[in-house]
Amino acid sequence: MMSVGWLAGAMPALVDMMVWPWFERFAALSEIDSRLGLSHERFPRICMWQSAMARLPAVKQCAIDTNSHAVFIRSCADHSPHYGYGLD
Repeated sequence: MMSVGWLAGAMPALVDMMVWPWFERFAALSEIDSRLGLSHERFPRICMWQSAMARLPAVKQCAIDTNSHAVFIRSCADHSPHYGYGLD
């Protein structure tokens, strides 16, 4: 079994946190178009990193659910971004 490879060393670092928001959205992208997903078969290390990141307390505290991301991405594609979705 492979161990998690953090981007900057043996522990999660600032760079991991900086790129996380982009990777958090991949599940929503794959709901919109299955070709955009990150499969474990093709990208095992990235998928392991994503799973490890999702388990970090700081990431859990700030996580946005997949459906909310999908709604926002679709609203952007429709040229009417719903910036406040989920804040009601």
